[in-house]
Amino acid sequence: MGAGFWGCHGPKGRSVLDESSLEGEACDAFVCAHTCDGLAAERIRIGDYEGAIDILAIGLEMHPEHPNLLLSRARLYQEIGYLRAAEGDLERALAADPDHGESWLTLGQVRLTLSLPRKALVALVRASALGLEHPELELYLARCHRALGHLETAAEHYARALQEAPGDSQLLVEAASLAVSRAEEVVDPSVYERALVQIDSAVEQDPDSSYAWFVRGLLLESTQAAEGPRSSYMRALERDPSFLEAWTNLALVCRENGEEEEVRLALEQAIALEADPQRRGALERLLRD
Repeated sequence: MGAGFWGCHGPKGRSVLDESSLEGEACDAFVCAHTCDGLAAERIRIGDYEGAIDILAIGLEMHPEHPNLLLSRARLYQEIGYLRAAEGDLERALAADPDHGESWLTLGQVRLTLSLPRKALVALVRASALGLEHPELELYLARCHRALGHLETAAEHYARALQEAPGDSQLLVEAASLAVSRAEEVVDPSVYERALVQIDSAVEQDPDSSYAWFVRGLLLESTQAAEGPRSSYMRALERDPSFLEAWTNLALVCRENGEEEEVRLALEQAIALEADPQRRGALERLLRD
């Protein structure tokens, strides 16, 4: 567990640091941060998040602006959904060390989850400028640009993210779905071709992913491919019969194909699943037409 963590008393009289770790301020800070991280990780492993927060709070009482301790607590807050608290700790960490790349990355992730993509992008660009090498940096840059409507730039970052993790099926689905968002742009046909390659790779790796099959159907609709989207929507529904959007899209595709009985069955399923009164009313009108 590292050199004695059990001599100095924290809140409520808990013994947390050996006196030998207090011989120098710099050494004390390093040992405190390292050991608090280790003990907090043990608490997290057994699901004791409150205990982990308490341990990190003890370290921060002794070293209130230690960037590593603040980052550790911010990540814990992020994991349990206390996003504003996480943001506050990260801002403190960066005030103490403006070149702390991991804190900039985590701040970008937190702000994106808070639906603040512009602020998130500032943080992520800063992390990149500092030369941070992290497998998720390109992915979060892609998500920020996507949220801001910078779809071509988002596609470039997705491509770089896939270079880092070419076999990640969820990333392949996310990257492929961007082409659907770009449907109203004047897009080079190769964009759709690349997206179809990505989604085919995703369903090959994870054939039980209902969302991957759904995205494949959307792409086939967008490209008006000869295969047609019907079978992809059916496969999505085989894996998740409660997939409302897939039932709705299947009904519309079948309607275009003149398959009236299939339209009725799909719409009845969609109506049964739809909780929003206005959308359910629209589906019921579609069924009557």
